[in-house]
Amino acid sequence: MLNYGHTIGHALESASGFSISHGKAVGLGMICESAIGVKLGYTSPDVPSYLIELLNRLNLIQNIKVNADSALRAITGDKKKSGDFLNLPMVTEIGDWVKVKIKAGEYLRLVRELCVYLA
Repeated sequence: MLNYGHTIGHALESASGFSISHGKAVGLGMICESAIGVKLGYTSPDVPSYLIELLNRLNLIQNIKVNADSALRAITGDKKKSGDFLNLPMVTEIGDWVKVKIKAGEYLRLVRELCVYLA
C-alpha cells in the first residue's frame, strides 16, 4: 500500500523535470489512480472527490501540466512493472485496498484518459 500514487507520481516528477515536489506529485498520482480504480470497478466513486478535498486542505494539489509522452515513458520503466503488467495497490474504500494486476497498455490508456494534468 505504501506505493499508492507513486507510479503516476514518479512519472509526473520526472516529466516536470523534478520541478514539483514528491509529495505533491504522489498526491496527484493518488487522485489519478483512484479515478482509474473507479473506472475499473475497484474503487468506490466517492474516493477521488474525498482525496481532492483532503489534499486541497493540505495544500498538496498543484495545477500543473506535464508532457504526456514523457510521463507515460516514465511509467513504462516503473519498478512495479512485470512483463506486460503492472502490480499496483488500488484503494477500494477509504482505509481499504487490494493489490491489482493490470496490463501496462490498458493502464497507460487510462492514465492518458483520466489524468487531466497531462498535456
